[in-house]
Formats: sequence, C-alpha cells, structure tokens
Amino acid sequence: MRVAVCVITYRRPEGLNRLLNGLNGLVFEENPLPALEIIVVDNDPTGSAQALCEGAKPNLRWPLKYGVESRRGIPYARNRAIASAGPDMDFVAFVDDDEVPLPSWMDELLYVQHSYDADVVYGAVLPFFVEDAPAWIVKGQFFEHTFVRAQYPTGHLLELADTNNVLLRSRVFGGMDKLFDERFALTGGSDTHFFMRVFRAGYKIVWAADARVHDWVPKNRANARWILQRAYRLGNTRSLCELDLAPAVAGRVVPMIKGAGRIAQGILLIPVSLTLGRHAFVGALHKICYGAGRLAGVLGVQYEEYRRFGGNSVTGDRGSKTIAFCGTRGLPARYGGFETAVDEITRRFVQRGYNCVVFSRSYSDTSSAEYHEGRRLIHVRGSSRRTLDTFFASFQKGWHLLRHRGEYDYVFWFNNANLPGILLTLLARIPMSVNTDGLEWRRPKWRWPFKAYSFLSSFLICRLCESLISDAREIQSYYKRRFWKDTHFIPNGSPRVQTVPPHRRSAILERYGLVPGRYFLQITRFEPDNLPLDTALAFRAAGLARDGFKLLLVGYSRETPYARRIKAMSGSHGISVLNAIYDAEALTVLRENCFCYVHGNSVGGTNPALLEAMVSCPRILAVDTMFSREVLGDTGYLFTSANMAASFRGVLSSPDRSTAMRDRGQAHYRWDSVAESYMRLVEGQSAAYSVQPKQKADS
Repeated sequence: MRVAVCVITYRRPEGLNRLLNGLNGLVFEENPLPALEIIVVDNDPTGSAQALCEGAKPNLRWPLKYGVESRRGIPYARNRAIASAGPDMDFVAFVDDDEVPLPSWMDELLYVQHSYDADVVYGAVLPFFVEDAPAWIVKGQFFEHTFVRAQYPTGHLLELADTNNVLLRSRVFGGMDKLFDERFALTGGSDTHFFMRVFRAGYKIVWAADARVHDWVPKNRANARWILQRAYRLGNTRSLCELDLAPAVAGRVVPMIKGAGRIAQGILLIPVSLTLGRHAFVGALHKICYGAGRLAGVLGVQYEEYRRFGGNSVTGDRGSKTIAFCGTRGLPARYGGFETAVDEITRRFVQRGYNCVVFSRSYSDTSSAEYHEGRRLIHVRGSSRRTLDTFFASFQKGWHLLRHRGEYDYVFWFNNANLPGILLTLLARIPMSVNTDGLEWRRPKWRWPFKAYSFLSSFLICRLCESLISDAREIQSYYKRRFWKDTHFIPNGSPRVQTVPPHRRSAILERYGLVPGRYFLQITRFEPDNLPLDTALAFRAAGLARDGFKLLLVGYSRETPYARRIKAMSGSHGISVLNAIYDAEALTVLRENCFCYVHGNSVGGTNPALLEAMVSCPRILAVDTMFSREVLGDTGYLFTSANMAASFRGVLSSPDRSTAMRDRGQAHYRWDSVAESYMRLVEGQSAAYSVQPKQKADS
C-alpha cells in the first residue's frame, strides 16, 4: 500500500520541522506498514525550505521528495503535489505545515478508510496554543472545527472536507474534470471548491474522530480580530464556491438567505451575549462576520487575502475609464465638505483624462444641468423627509449603477449611511471604494435608530467592501481598532485662497456691520455636535461684548428647536446669527478679518471648515478632540466644554498664528496629492497618500 503525504509550505521552517518530526514518529497497529512518501512543495520561489528538507532526509524513516512551485497560490502548489505523487500511489494525504500529527494519525485514517470503504477520510484538527490563550478563546472553541464541536462519531457521512487533515483514494483525482481550481489562488477556498465537487460527483466522504493533528496557533492569531476576519473569509469563500457550482439565480437565493440569517442571528444574540461573557459576545460577532462574508460572496465580492498592491505611480489607460462619484448632494459644491471634496477631486480627474460622472440630488429649487465644468451630472430625487433623504437617494443611485453597470469602471461612495447604494454597487460588481466619513453614531442630533443603523452599516461595509478610505489618521486607527479593518488614509485638501478686491472687501464688512479684528466667527451647520449654541453661551458668559467684540454665527438654515434657540440670541450680547452663506468672496472676507475663528465640530475627520479657517484666519479656537489635534498640530488653541468661556477670554492675549496655520495646512493637506491617491485606487494600487515638496499652488 503506497501513501503520499503532501505538505504545502511557505516560509515556516519551524512548523515544517515540527511536522517532519511528527511524521517520523508515526506508528501502525491497525494496518500493515505502508510504503509512505513525504512530498513537500515549497510555494516560495526562492526555495527557502530546501536546506531544511535536505538536512532532514538522513534522519527520516520515509523518503522525502522536495519541489518548488514558483506561482504564488495554494491551488498551484496542491496540484504540483498531486503531480509529484504520480499515478502509482494508492492514497494521497494532505496535512498543513503548521500542524503536528499524533503517532496514530495515518494508521487511523487508513483504518477508517478500509472500515467504511471511503473515498475521502477527514480527520480532526485540534488547536495547540503556542502561548496560553485567553480563557474566552478556549471557552468559545473558536479554533475547533465545526465537526469537532459537533462531536460527530467516526464514520459520520460528510458533504465537505479540507486539506488540513485528509486522506483520498488516488482514483478520486482521476475522476474529476480538474483538480484544485487555480482561480482561487488569491481568495483561498480551492479545497472547499474541490471537495464540494467531489461530493457532488458521488464520492463518499467520512469523518475520522480519532485521526488527530494539532494545529499550532501562534499568539498573533489568538485574538478577536483574527478570529472575525477568518469567519468573514470562510463565509466569503463558501458562497463563492457555491455560486461557481450553481451560477443560476436560484443558486444565489440559498446562500443569501443563509448569510442574512447568520447576521440576524448574531445581532439578536448580542444583547444576551453581553451578560454571558466575552466568548459569547465574540461568538455573536463571529456569526455576523460569517454571514457578511456569505453575502459578500453572493454579491461577487472576493476577499483576496493574497493580493498585493504594486507601486505608487498611477498608470493605465485613463481616457477609457468612467468614474462615478456617489453619496453627496453633488455639484456645484454648496452644501458641505464632501461636495467640496468631489468638486476638487473630479476637477483633477478630468484634467488627467478620466470621464467623471457625479450623482447629485435634485430638489424643486435646484437646477438639473447635465454638465458642470466638464463633469457629467446625473440627478436623483431626494426625499422630503430629511431622515430618509440619504437612504432613498442612495438606493436610486445604486439602482442606476446596477442597470448601467457596463458604463462604469469604478465607483467612489462617500458616507457609510449610503448602505443601500453600496450594496447595489456590490451586486453590480463594479470596483469600488467607500469614504467612510466620520463617526456618525456619535452625533447627538441623531436618535438611537439612526445611530444603530449607522454603526451597523459601517460594520457591514467593513466586512463587505475591500477598499475603504479614512480622511483622518484617527478615523483610520478607530476602524482598525473597532472594526478590524485596514483603510486607506486620504485626507481632504486645503482650499485655494481667494483674492478679494479692496472695495469688495470693505463692502462685505460694511454689509454685516463688522470691524476688522473685532469679531469672533463660526461658520457651521446649526447642529448640536458642531457646538454653535455652546459657542453663543460661552461668548455671552465671557462678557466679550463689553470689550467691543462681536460673535458672528453663520449657518442658520433649517427650522429646528435647537436652531431656534440660537436664533433667539441674535441681537443681544454682541451676537449676530446669519443664514448660510454660499458667496465664496464673502466667506473669505469674513474669515480673513475676524479676530478668531471658533471650530466646534466635535465628530468627524479632517474637517474642511477647519482647513478653510487655517489658510485664512489669524487664530483658531477649536474644540479639544483627537481630530482637531491631528489637523492643527500646535498651531491652534483648544477648548473644552468646561473651560469654553475662559478660553474666549484667554485667546485675547494670544498672538496671530496665521502664518504657521497656513503653512501647516498647505504642507499637509493638498488637493493634488488627494486626487492622485484616489487615482491610484482606480488603477488597483494602494492610495499611498503623501505630499511632495510644494512647487506651486494647487491648480
């Protein structure tokens, strides 16, 4: 009886050495001693395992055959191992290079195969933690296979197996139209795909509970992040395999239902899990991640853990590519930071030869122009209900992308709240990146249903979407820490400083009754997380009107109880409240001539309003958050809610910091570099945001 034990290895010398020692200690009591051969296929093109294998040969009881498969990817190496085994083998076994078999391992596999006349025998894989694992990991059994946790008896019929502990009759390979599918080289899951086909071909797969190997689990895997990423990957590859074998519409329904069911089950278990301990909480998240992976696979999203990005230069045929920008109110940029970002980025995309399509929301009082300065506009109707506006508009944009998916080469979405459109884009299989926006669930203005929706949307997008963008280092760190997701860092850019003629400058100041250097300024939406009411109350408490200072609050637009409280303070204690201003010249004059700009945006990333103030204002008094500190560095002044009134008075004796702030803004936040990073994503590269020495002003 001839048996080939196949091992795929990649730069794991210690693990491979342990495995070879374990194979050397195999014993046979239930079966005659087989003619066993070890086949090691090195997936490292440099052949890094060759010296170890050659050194081990003299001490091994079994012959060892070593080879190199230079094409990176496990299916290439597995197929190379089968070819190396040759047609004369009776059985072929697979075991991983980070595992150690029990001495009775092969004897038990062969015994079960003979006892049940099995074509495939799958054995138990048990974890061995290199260092003591946290108690919650052991209790949660996260590193034990489903079949082990289910305590299946030996001989139990299976529909699936893996290559980490398996024995196959050689004739199985001859009966398959192909071996391990090399299309799964980047995603993994080629063994799942193979054994699904084996089962469907009528071959018998059985369980061997006592054919055990120990999987050595290093410390860097014994954590929640690795466990949940693995759950997502397993769900993703399972759906990809099922879709490939049943590509019809009906074949999508079952995995989609199972994926949604797992997510729902996990969400329902979260409240209970909080009372049971960390193992239960991570277990609930595990179900959500697995379900998200299943849905991602149904939508055609592939988790390509073996993909590597190339260099930083942008290459490719730009002229033939059409890029969609979705999730904002569109162009012209009159509403906020994302609209400004889309304006600046698409302007540069067009200059570099890309075709840009910007999706805009239309209301009864807005125009429906088809183009804006070389960029095509597609208008969708927003909802009259503010809370549903983004939701409905994103669905319409996503539906358009799905129906016209052949027209677009890449899509950028801005804000995770656009989940419906993002999901439809995934279904359309258009390459995509999502700019996550800030931590919306922390905004006081939202009620708990939207906060829950925002947080869940962010979590699902982290699991479903491969490419995410954070516009602040702190946002990037948060997503890494809380959602276990790596994101591309691409900030916003500093605006161009507009030159205003002296006569126009004087007219603007006169219109608002302002004296240069004698007023504080805040330009923001009147929402609680931007602190305009706190600013007005602190200014009044500081008594700065008695010193001849005014406070100008710009941004009143919507009739809300909060906004009305601010409006009611206008005209007293030196406070003036103005409607939102969209005149760029007027805004420039107001910033340049204020004594100090007040920045109260407490939730978000690289805030455009703060960057605008940095290049125009003499001083900035900003709320003390990680985002303010990241952008301002040491060039601004900070306040907290407890000392805001004192900070107003304290800044009176502070020097002009305009030069330092302008230099920092222009050195670290440049639209040319921002657009270049977005272009790299379009070309399949890493964003790699960096700012080169400034040669000239951004165009």
